Amino acid sequence: MNFLQILSLTLIIIMFSCKSDKKRYEVEKISITSLMKSNEVILNLSNKNYSLLQDKLRQSIFGEKVEYWNSKAVKLRILTSDVINNIENLNVNDNSSIVTINLFKSRYMNEIKLIDSTFFKILNDKNNGFLTNLTMEFSPAFVIQKTKNDILLSEAKMTSYIDNKTSIIIEDFTIFSTLVNQNTKHLKAGETLIITAGIGSFTLAAKPQFVINGNTVKSDESGTARYTLKVTGNGKKAIPVKIFYISNKGSKESKEIEIDYYVEK
Repeated sequence: MNFLQILSLTLIIIMFSCKSDKKRYEVEKISITSLMKSNEVILNLSNKNYSLLQDKLRQSIFGEKVEYWNSKAVKLRILTSDVINNIENLNVNDNSSIVTINLFKSRYMNEIKLIDSTFFKILNDKNNGFLTNLTMEFSPAFVIQKTKNDILLSEAKMTSYIDNKTSIIIEDFTIFSTLVNQNTKHLKAGETLIITAGIGSFTLAAKPQFVINGNTVKSDESGTARYTLKVTGNGKKAIPVKIFYISNKGSKESKEIEIDYYVEK
């Protein structure tokens, strides 16, 4: 049970313990305000998870599983948005709205089950109190915000689940070998020397960083760095190349290589 759920439960207990209707009204008013603020925070979390999924769709490295889970995420987002809109349109002064809300919640659960059985398990978790049907003991205004909180919190859990299912975890490593190449060893003044540097297999796991000729060079998606230099002067020259990476044991390692080239007249 997270902080927001504990807060909601605490406020409900306080409301039940209030003997004075006036005090109970005041506590309920505070509860409604707190729930409205928490609903904004939770909605932002889900929107962030949806956005992360869209970013993954644009990167081939995540594979076909992103498309599979995105199709479920689209259905989840539409379904949740629809039920939230329906609840928001209810009359906050009509007690019959509470009965309608409980019908909305039941229908939402049934439709979630059709999207993915794991989503339903998350929604049906006994610890989140989502199944608790709020009664006439509370005002419709409170029930509306509390139900929105239940649904939005469940959506956040489901989108976090999707994010975890579409993440890449590279647990395996191979023996790393540093790969440094140059386009040529012999150049004339004004010609361009090109140096490419990388790590052997599993470059994402190695998290390589490159410093070539004293300059930090960003690597591309394949984990390869490219450095160009218009050569000057004449005679034998050398450029230091440093590569920093994570070893198969998880320790930070580095390799230092000198690239020799000749500038001819």
